[in-house]
Amino acid sequence: MILRHTVKPLNNSRLSHLCGPTDEHLRTIEAALQVAMAHRHEQFKLDGPKAKATRAMEVLQALYEMAERAIPVDKIQLMLAGDAASLVAGDDGSLVLQTRRADLRARTPNQGTYLEAMATHDITF
Repeated sequence: MILRHTVKPLNNSRLSHLCGPTDEHLRTIEAALQVAMAHRHEQFKLDGPKAKATRAMEVLQALYEMAERAIPVDKIQLMLAGDAASLVAGDDGSLVLQTRRADLRARTPNQGTYLEAMATHDITF
C-alpha cells in the first residue's frame, strides 16, 4: 500500500535534519520498518504494508517536530526500538511488557514501578 505524507509546517532546515546526511535517517527508518520511502521536498511517499507504512509516517512526523537541531542516529534507533517492545495493561491492571518472546510481568511492586517508569520516560535507571 502506498501512503503519501506531507510534513507541515514547511521548514527546510528541519527537513534537512529529518532526512540526515545523504538521507541516512530515512534509510534507517526504511530498514527498521521494512518500507520503501521516497521524498521530494516536503512530500514523502511510503510503500509497504499498511500498518508499517502508517507507523513510518508517524515516526517521520514525530522526528520532524523535534528536528530543530540535527538528530543523532541513536535517537532514531531508540524511537524505532519502541516498535519491538510495548507496554500494555494486563488483565489484572498491572503493566505487561510485550516482546517478541514471552510477555514480561512485574512480580513485585517495585518492578511494577520500574515498568511504569519505562513507559513514561525515555531513560530509566
